[in-house]
Amino acid sequence: MKIDPYNHKKKYLSWKNSIKGRIPNLSEKNSRIVLDYIFDMEHGINVASGSRKGARGFPRLNNLRQRAIFLINQFEKRYGLIDVTKISERTLHEYFTGVRNGVITRLDGKPYKSPADYV
Repeated sequence: MKIDPYNHKKKYLSWKNSIKGRIPNLSEKNSRIVLDYIFDMEHGINVASGSRKGARGFPRLNNLRQRAIFLINQFEKRYGLIDVTKISERTLHEYFTGVRNGVITRLDGKPYKSPADYV
């Protein structure tokens, strides 16, 4: 049995039980897309061809969950995207360029410290 000092498993499972089929503050369509993606990663389905096959661990699932929800939330607020699959490549590049250049900042007004992690 693996040691989990940061309680990643507990955090992930409690989040999974609390959402009840929909992520709050996201549109129905975007919520379904994010949940499908995270649950696919939980089971090791649709992983990238160059990646190792198999289910992802709880630290990775929590990381994916937080980042995906954050980004989808940003796209909904900034661009009004109810269905993130309809986002254009240009809009994506504009957003990440804005994050990289400091035009788009954190809630406290400071630039992101490692925007490449989100890109």
